[in-house]
Amino acid sequence: MRVAIASDHAAVALKAELAAWLAREGHEVIDLGPAGDATVDYPDYGYKLAEHVANVLALGARLVEPDMAKTCIAAFLIAAFLIAAFAGDRHSARVDKLGAPPFLSLQA
Repeated sequence: MRVAIASDHAAVALKAELAAWLAREGHEVIDLGPAGDATVDYPDYGYKLAEHVANVLALGARLVEPDMAKTCIAAFLIAAFLIAAFAGDRHSARVDKLGAPPFLSLQA
């Protein structure tokens, strides 16, 4: 499975550990950054990640240890992707909305 992953500066180490673990588990990992621990604005990476995926799991690096994060990711992947089939019908319209988020059309 292809898994995109991103973080802010506080979670670079956790992101690297999880990316390596996912790769060892046989997943293709797309690391969307950041690459270092210089201070960054997390919305920049959140938006970048949201452009690539339809299902998101957010984990707080200051609250979740790596082993718990791996357990959460494994459960999420199994429940959300590996077992469930796309039902189409009412979900198709929802997925289509992901291409045009309403906040992009708001005026400042």
